[in-house]
Amino acid sequence: MSVDLAAAYDAVADIARGSRNLEESWKSLIDYGESLIPGKEWASLRELNIAKDVTQVKEQIKLIIKNEPIPSEVTCLYLGLFEAVYEGSHKPRAGYYVSGVVKYDPDDSDSVCDPFYFPEHRFIQSNILDAIMDKGQAKVATSSLMDYAIMLGAASLISKYAIKEELNYQLVVGFDSGDLLQV
Repeated sequence: MSVDLAAAYDAVADIARGSRNLEESWKSLIDYGESLIPGKEWASLRELNIAKDVTQVKEQIKLIIKNEPIPSEVTCLYLGLFEAVYEGSHKPRAGYYVSGVVKYDPDDSDSVCDPFYFPEHRFIQSNILDAIMDKGQAKVATSSLMDYAIMLGAASLISKYAIKEELNYQLVVGFDSGDLLQV
């Protein structure tokens, strides 16, 4: 089954930007994915504890910032996504990291490509994003939806609730290889 990825981007952007409740937004994101491609994988994602994941991500980000403070020139935090393969493993994981730029231009996706703040220990581990990566790798029918729209939507929700509430920065989440979402 083919998924209109542009429409999927718009749908997950609406969910992430309009989110006022983490758990309800997570449920909406999973419901959206399941409405496009029904299957049993959605039930296991729905059961994951996104609030716990947000707390763990928030603690990791606080530690990164404590050890490598954000320079005052930074106005926007960028949470980047990529496919990672860690040493000793052949299994892809969700690569996820924090960086910062002096000026983000929503009309120029390259404005996040040369971050001013790029901490050495910038990488963040998210059980939710890893679970989405696993589901995308396991079933060809859902791979583009999982690896793109659901990954971007989940990372946006996690980032929004881990950062936006406590830090006063523009927040952009996106794939190093492509699309960005300002939340």
